[in-house]
Amino acid sequence: MNSRFIAVRLKALFLLVPMLVVGFTPIAPAWSQNDLVPTDPNVLNQLVSRQIIASLQSSHAQVRSQTLKNVIVYATLDFDQVDLAGMTAALAEVAEEDELKSNRRLAVAALRSIDSWRAKRYLSHLDGMGDTEYRSLVASVLSEYHTTQTSGSL
Repeated sequence: MNSRFIAVRLKALFLLVPMLVVGFTPIAPAWSQNDLVPTDPNVLNQLVSRQIIASLQSSHAQVRSQTLKNVIVYATLDFDQVDLAGMTAALAEVAEEDELKSNRRLAVAALRSIDSWRAKRYLSHLDGMGDTEYRSLVASVLSEYHTTQTSGSL
């Protein structure tokens, strides 16, 4: 047999096998998604807080940046769903020490968005942010959030 003919057949076989496997894979998982999602709001708040704090401590500036934007979105749009007051110390640390000025400004905006007594205490020691800059930054973050939600991309 011709080696080219064999190569074409092998390629076709390698393309067909994954399609067969996918075709026979069950669509629904073997367990309920509800088993994996906590229903107690206190547990959910703890998990969200831990994840946000861990992400704020990431060595990657982009992870910290996206986390700060998420905090602003939570504080602005979902203010009654997630208790953000417990993460003000981590936000203040980013606002004081992050190597990127943009992340420091996002952290200050996040603290202002939370608007708790702890956040106000930290804000009194940080470099101030005027109302115009704050509104502009929050509007930019919310616009980006809205764009990603309507386009379906992250």
